[in-house]
Amino acid sequence: MKTKALVIGALLGIIFSFSPLQANTINYGDLIGVRMKYLNLTETSMSTGDVAPLYGTPRLNGDSLIFTSMNFSSQSQNGASDITDGKLDGMIALKNSGVDYIDKIKLQEYGDVTLAGTGTSNTKASVANSLFVTVCEVDNAPLGFPEFIAINMVMSENGDWNLASDGAFTGKIWNGVLTLDLTATLAQRGINGHATLVTFSMDNTLATQSEIGTSAYIAKKAAGLQVTAEVIPEPATLFILSLGGLLLKRK
Repeated sequence: MKTKALVIGALLGIIFSFSPLQANTINYGDLIGVRMKYLNLTETSMSTGDVAPLYGTPRLNGDSLIFTSMNFSSQSQNGASDITDGKLDGMIALKNSGVDYIDKIKLQEYGDVTLAGTGTSNTKASVANSLFVTVCEVDNAPLGFPEFIAINMVMSENGDWNLASDGAFTGKIWNGVLTLDLTATLAQRGINGHATLVTFSMDNTLATQSEIGTSAYIAKKAAGLQVTAEVIPEPATLFILSLGGLLLKRK
């Protein structure tokens, strides 16, 4: 167990060394759900002039992290531009090691956007969110080399608005969703087994740009990170399922 912990610790050191945390970082510690554990959960403001918290303190609902006290926005006017970039990092582990496995990770978020004035496509607002997952363990055994997975959130209206295409509007609601099927992704990559320990880094960006006499504003209102667990099939169950498949083939 000691060797396993050292290996995991070394991997995490390597992973997070590629994402240097600025001084403006908040550590929310560990949050324990029904079947999942979120460990060393931190958020960092990556953009100049923005002070954490941007996401705000998460609330745990079952095995889902819910963010509703957000201060995550970008606004520009009269020729100015602005980018707000916030990062959320942590580890997802199992409460019932040896019984459950991490099956899917789902992210959802929504907010509003406003464009005002008379201008061109140079008055605009956008939102983007990317999830970077590192699978450290499969079936409770450390991987010889971690498996890296990156996926972008799908946004309504492609997460991009400008005065030329969309005209002026106030308080338009946008939303985004992302679902990562870890079990299917590992299988597609030729890895047999189930994810039992992962780290994640979520990078969320809001951007606005304006012209003289125009303004742009976009904000995140709420976000949620949901992790679903499945029970690892027992060897006897797998044998019965495979036997059933053979019988069906004979028919």
